[in-house]
Amino acid sequence: MQPVRDSEASMRHTDVSMGDAPRSSAPSLREARDQAVAVLSQRYAESIIDEDELERRLERVEQADSVPAVDTITRDLTTNSSTAVAIATMPALARIEDIHPTRDFVSVFGESKQLAAWSPARVNRVLTVFGSSTLDFRHASLGAGVTEIRLRTVLAEVELIVPPGLPVEVDCALILAGVERDNPNPVQPPVAGAPQLRLTGFATLAGITISERLAGESKRDAKRRRKAERRRERSRP
Repeated sequence: MQPVRDSEASMRHTDVSMGDAPRSSAPSLREARDQAVAVLSQRYAESIIDEDELERRLERVEQADSVPAVDTITRDLTTNSSTAVAIATMPALARIEDIHPTRDFVSVFGESKQLAAWSPARVNRVLTVFGSSTLDFRHASLGAGVTEIRLRTVLAEVELIVPPGLPVEVDCALILAGVERDNPNPVQPPVAGAPQLRLTGFATLAGITISERLAGESKRDAKRRRKAERRRERSRP
């Protein structure tokens, strides 16, 4: 499909120029580019494409001047490139009736990991003393709005693994403790009703890590992906 020329577009829309223009459900060029980047990042995390191929296609996405041109770049990587390209990075929404009010995670002189598919409660109480706790939200079914992670951490480590775009608010007391994010870029403010995490409670002589990764992505792969994305951002005119 060839891009529509400006002169052709003006002729086609003459009949609606004097009134309200009809809204189109088709994605804009910016949205198509964002969707293509999501597909490429996911396929890179799955080792379907390598770093050189990722960078080459990201460059083509940025240079594409129409939605059809963007779609052709990822057509061989997904069966439906016109939707948010069938790859969801955000957690699935849980039904209200499936969300428990509270849930406890306890790790004392031990290690606790919550991985794969699971359903966090509205308030998740995480007690970690002389141990470590890992909560992976990439395959979690979150309720709409705020999911609270209430920490009680002493001489321990807590890691939260979240998909890109999931907001995490830190609102806990830190006593000789620290919070480290592996992606320093700020997340856009959450949309009303959209899932988000809030860290509350306290941490003493402890370390809290918030890791942002795609599904199936390792720490190393996430670092390489962000490096490629920063390189793409710097190359923009």
